[in-house]
Amino acid sequence: MKTKSIIYLLSLSLFFSLPLAASADSAHKDGEIINDNGTIYLIKNQQCFAFRTAEEFFSNGYQFEMAVPANTADLTLPSAGIIKARDGSLVRDSRDTSAYYFAFATGLRKIGTDTLYLLGLEKQNYFEIDLSDYSIATAYSLSSAFESPQPGTLINDSGKIYLIAQNGRAPFSTPAIFYSYGYDFSAARLAGPEDLKLQELAPLPYRDGALVNDRGTIYLISNGTKFGFQTWNGFTSRGYEIKTAVSGDTSGYAQGINFD
Repeated sequence: MKTKSIIYLLSLSLFFSLPLAASADSAHKDGEIINDNGTIYLIKNQQCFAFRTAEEFFSNGYQFEMAVPANTADLTLPSAGIIKARDGSLVRDSRDTSAYYFAFATGLRKIGTDTLYLLGLEKQNYFEIDLSDYSIATAYSLSSAFESPQPGTLINDSGKIYLIAQNGRAPFSTPAIFYSYGYDFSAARLAGPEDLKLQELAPLPYRDGALVNDRGTIYLISNGTKFGFQTWNGFTSRGYEIKTAVSGDTSGYAQGINFD
């Protein structure tokens, strides 16, 4: 797990409890963010993916308060690469601050301010990133703005928010689930005719690694399972912050072994 480092720091917080217990000596769950001496990683498929810069980290919907200290088991996980800007992020090249792009797996798509207004995205936050190792794709234009919906795009269909996926459009069934991904409603563009032709998929679940406050009980969500905490100390000792939890319903999620 040796890659370029970014910043940093966690503070401690509070809270909660339940029965059964899992060892704190095991590696963190898929979706969790860990801090190894200042380098921040996402755990995915029990592998570590590094963030190179703070802006790329933020573009993925994370906050530094979400990062928990890496433990000895985490340090044995294989390093599997880096994470760039999240698909659908609006980015500006730090080497040329006059140009804006949407980042997708297929490449950066340059976009002008007139097209941003057409899409209803004039208030969307952008992230300033060195884009020198990002590939370039076809630019947006006023005439093509709603064509070829790209995976990672958020769309707003009369108040219902969808995420474009490879095989359709997946709805967010609750604001809590939407917020668990670190999204902001200003990032959802107006739905176009091509978007609405896409198959509607099953609603999205909570994001892996999300903390959910379910009527006063805190759960960590990972791979469709919820994990509770036996004690307040069991929550704080792992480095979690209560302010990063979203308030939502976890019924329907399998109950995992709770943390001690």
